[in-house]
Amino acid sequence: MRPLINKSKSIQLPVSLTTILLIAAFIASSMASASSVVEQTRIYAVEYQGKDAGELEVIIRREGEGYLVRSISHLSALAQLFLKSHTIESRFELKNDQLRLVSGREILNESGKVKREFSIDHDNNTVTFSAGEPIKFPQGFRIDADSFPLGLMTSNPTTLTGESYLSISPKRARQYIYQSPVEEIVSVPAGDFTTTRVVGIRNDDPNRSVSFWLDKGNQQLPVKITNSKDGRETILVLVK
Repeated sequence: MRPLINKSKSIQLPVSLTTILLIAAFIASSMASASSVVEQTRIYAVEYQGKDAGELEVIIRREGEGYLVRSISHLSALAQLFLKSHTIESRFELKNDQLRLVSGREILNESGKVKREFSIDHDNNTVTFSAGEPIKFPQGFRIDADSFPLGLMTSNPTTLTGESYLSISPKRARQYIYQSPVEEIVSVPAGDFTTTRVVGIRNDDPNRSVSFWLDKGNQQLPVKITNSKDGRETILVLVK
């Protein structure tokens, strides 16, 4: 089993207490509570290196005492030359009015075959993969789904600055460190939004990062997501 996750933190630039409190007040009024996430279906346009890669359909549904998030890829003709269309299912449970990721799987859309899956044992702080080595994580470590950040939607980003978290997919786990949130107005096909931009930087490589623009007026729904790796960028923007 792989060793414990590195809990190192990034160096932050000073931010005034007044600024932090103002941002926190705005976010607290718009964030979704763990038990009140709205069931919904959203469509995101996907672009990779400036090329149309298709669309991502995200479906959020209640399932028992928790939630199921299905992220379904609809590839462009160009993307189909290199990739296979798939669906990522991520399951969250409600625990003490907080959402926590418990399992996930990757399904090939054409055949319906399950390609990979994972499960999380929160009592023993272990993530087990169907294809890959299990990992241990520290008690209380923040965890979210790599395919769609439902956990982040129900969190207050102003309290996360400098905190490490695991982003887990059926294939692997990656560790990131949250940076200080910034308010930004962004334009996407679905409209203009006042957002909180939250950036996570890989703990082992500062050239790799993921950014989320969370709508301050709709339960912190991501209206834009970017994933940057060694100068290559994948961009998702909300269509509807």
